[in-house]
Amino acid sequence: MAMVTVKATSESVSDGKLTRKEVAISILEETVWSARYSLAISTSTQGTDRIQVTCFFRAEEAYFLSHDRQILPLLREAHPPYPVGCVLWIREGNILHQVDLPKYPHLRLYKQDDAVVAQFVVQDRYGSGLILWGAHKLKKSPTNEQIYVRVNRLGSTDDAVWLEPYPHGARSAICLTDHPDYDSVVKLSLLSEVFSKNDIRITKGVFPSSDPEIGRPEPGLDVLEYKKSVDLLYEGGSEIAYHGFSPGRDAPPLSECLRRIDMMSQYSPRTWIDHGTGEYLFSRGATLKEGASLVDMLSQVGIENYWSYTDVWENPARNVDIWAQRQLFLAFSNVLYFLWDKKRVRIPQLFYYGSSVLKNLLGQYHLRPIMHAPWKMKAWESVAAQVRGLKYCHENPMVLYDMNGQCSFMSKDKMWVFDTILCNHLGFQLRPSNVDLLCKQNGLLLAHCYFGHQKENGGTMNCFIRENAGVTLIPEFVENVEYISEKQRRKDLVTLSFAALREALTNFATASLVRTADGWEITCEKAVVGSHQALSFSGPARQWSKETVHYSEVEEQAIAQIPASR
Repeated sequence: MAMVTVKATSESVSDGKLTRKEVAISILEETVWSARYSLAISTSTQGTDRIQVTCFFRAEEAYFLSHDRQILPLLREAHPPYPVGCVLWIREGNILHQVDLPKYPHLRLYKQDDAVVAQFVVQDRYGSGLILWGAHKLKKSPTNEQIYVRVNRLGSTDDAVWLEPYPHGARSAICLTDHPDYDSVVKLSLLSEVFSKNDIRITKGVFPSSDPEIGRPEPGLDVLEYKKSVDLLYEGGSEIAYHGFSPGRDAPPLSECLRRIDMMSQYSPRTWIDHGTGEYLFSRGATLKEGASLVDMLSQVGIENYWSYTDVWENPARNVDIWAQRQLFLAFSNVLYFLWDKKRVRIPQLFYYGSSVLKNLLGQYHLRPIMHAPWKMKAWESVAAQVRGLKYCHENPMVLYDMNGQCSFMSKDKMWVFDTILCNHLGFQLRPSNVDLLCKQNGLLLAHCYFGHQKENGGTMNCFIRENAGVTLIPEFVENVEYISEKQRRKDLVTLSFAALREALTNFATASLVRTADGWEITCEKAVVGSHQALSFSGPARQWSKETVHYSEVEEQAIAQIPASR
């Protein structure tokens, strides 16, 4: 007899046509204490744009995990913090079960008659920012997916344990990806020192080699003093990523690309970030002049992560969580919030910040045709289509996905694509009140930054200001970095490179919790487990407590048995 009664349906959308199907469910393993269910999601031969799954668990009562790690009764629709909140507890009679859901985004929990309903999105091509560069950029292939639900029997909610997604049990994460377009030797030296001092880790995009003859000087790894600062970041745990092959628009010849790949190899890069508008870029044609595939060539040297060249939101003033679902009115409230806070703003700064309204409404890159030729209907036609797609991404962000638009850390595909939030005002956007809100939301800031960028007239409240004949870090930015460092020391948040973020989320998604007669078994590569009671391990584990939560970190594919009350 099944441990709990489970039913599920899937809704798939293809070219606007909705198909609803019952999901076939089978029990793969079952004991008195634990069962693993398989849900077969299939779209036959039809390529899909979006798949949403709805699971029904028969229950008289239900509970969910809140942002502050309390187990609360489900009295109305809830949107638990993602991804940690992909767990619920159901009670039928005197029997309580913990249900570990697959870690898909846009989770909704609600009661319906005698069941609790869990609804989540498996795939959404149109919520994936890469598709804004053309529908052909993401595959539209049939889906035959097995997703899994683990059900464990508990004596009470005191026995509950859950997995934390980020290292050290941090409730939020900051992943800053820095583009080197405005870098200089002096600027990166100042930044690397302040990040190293405060134990801040980032993804630092670099040009493998500078090409000073093509325009403004933009240093690469061939500039020794610049490379010293890159090395300091790398030694401190930051990731060094490709920012194209060159500061120029076009890629150099294939032989030179291979030489620059060899220059980058000392950092074992895993991430590619497009630069400029060249046709060879990942978001464009992804083909070099000689006809070689960019992705095929990079995959051979370990590149697995690609920026979509899409910001799902430009310059948020308050809420910097990339998972937030945003409505268009926020484009206006962003500026109002900025003006209210700054009180007095110079006109150039006002126009610069206010331009984010149009960019969030119309899209930065498709706004340009209108700015250049507003009298041409063709310019407006391209923007009209872009507005619809951008609005959908704002409201349904996938953020991390594979080439089918499926959640990347639930996918078997090695290739990850990621969207970002543009943050050009880090002295303002990373201030303590915004960081506190991010922690309260259990949010993820995955940002597209230009640390070296500075606006001459009035500044942008970013990182640097001119002082005498040189530049210096603005006090607000340094204070923000120090505050983030203190929050990190207290395990309220963690700063991660994108490669480290990928590793953490993959470990989180693949770890399993199985109840046994003696307690729990945790099988993982590396996992942080939260609980409301102190746990004892039969094997090695690092443990600590914070507020009412006890944390246990298990590493190296260990199986840990945790005694629990029955």
